[in-house]
Amino acid sequence: MMKVYLSIFLARFFSACTTIDPKLEIEIEKADSYSINTDLNSSVKDRWWEDFNSPTLNTLVDQALQNSPNLLSSYEKINQASIVLDSTTMDYLPSLNLSAKTSTGRVYSDNSSSKNENTNAQLSLSYELDVWGKVAASIRAAKSNISVSIYDFEASKLSLVANIVQNYFYYISTDEKITLAKKSLTLTKELLDVMESKYRFGLVNSIDLSRQKTLYLQQKSSLLFLKNQLSAYKNALAILVGQNPSLFDLK
Repeated sequence: MMKVYLSIFLARFFSACTTIDPKLEIEIEKADSYSINTDLNSSVKDRWWEDFNSPTLNTLVDQALQNSPNLLSSYEKINQASIVLDSTTMDYLPSLNLSAKTSTGRVYSDNSSSKNENTNAQLSLSYELDVWGKVAASIRAAKSNISVSIYDFEASKLSLVANIVQNYFYYISTDEKITLAKKSLTLTKELLDVMESKYRFGLVNSIDLSRQKTLYLQQKSSLLFLKNQLSAYKNALAILVGQNPSLFDLK
């Protein structure tokens, strides 16, 4: 009898442990149609960075567009692709060959000789039929290479300007943080001097003085970190505009 009760208890226990909750199903309504605006150029100006109204930023971007090695390299690829297209297109045109040959000889008679010159000129016109479409395919490939080179140039230009704008505003914000950090450090140092005077007269304990010293050192360390950041942003801007960082002056 004891075994029977035990079996019933175990059966009920495992059946309770294996109870599965009903599956939660979420119904998502599908949209009948959707549209994506692919006309991105209509809302972006060619010189969009001028909307920030910063003469310094405009000067940096203009310098970069003229001196950036990466951008100049991308532009040269467009010229190279154009030369390849011109060379490929020439295969569609008939070729004209002109050759000339001059021979000189001397004719001897009984008691005299005479000089004889012969000049031959030959003009030939040849044209190769593009039966299998090889030339046409080469021209299409050359045109595609030009399009790819132009897209690469525009992408490089957009990336270059965006990096300049980003680093420029990072530079400005960091410079303002340094100004505030210097003022805060000055106030913290003045308060530290006051607490040291009070400590000598026993008006504050050593723990409060130590905390003020720690705060002063932390702010000093933060100021040094901000200065290093400012130098890094300045060097990045110098490289982007194609100048030597040691000679670059950003006012």
